[in-house]
Amino acid sequence: MSILPLRSHHLDIHLQSTQQVMAHLAALSPEDQAEISPEWLDRLRASVEPSPWTHGFAIVERMSGDVIGTCAFKGAPDAEGVVEIAYQIEPAHQRRGYAREAARAVSHYALEEKGVRCVRAHTRADNDASARVLLACGFSLIGPTELPDDGLVHRWELRGPGASPQPR
Repeated sequence: MSILPLRSHHLDIHLQSTQQVMAHLAALSPEDQAEISPEWLDRLRASVEPSPWTHGFAIVERMSGDVIGTCAFKGAPDAEGVVEIAYQIEPAHQRRGYAREAARAVSHYALEEKGVRCVRAHTRADNDASARVLLACGFSLIGPTELPDDGLVHRWELRGPGASPQPR
């Protein structure tokens, strides 16, 4: 696996170290910390070296050198070759296309990896900004789905070349 950094028009996207991820988590609000998956946190702490499937990426604005957000996979590809992405851009840097650039770069990275056939994302029904990001990245809205930790959300997918279409 070739690691990085990934580059987009305005961004450098760097694989994070365990220490960087832990520092980011420590800076989160208690409410946000409560939403962190204990299983993922255990994988992070047990990791010997950074992995794109566990550690995620720091999104760096190339002009300023500032870290403006993160983008990550929720885990390694599953048995069907599906990975899920999540991303966030700091409020002061939103509405500049950075989420789109980062989501596109990380999704394409995943689809180039052996065994990955589909990149998935979930959004809340009222999150129009994320819906626009995913549409601009070529994702298709699959429809509503119920997730144990998140309730009713919209499922989005970007399928790689040669992947079979999602059954309806």
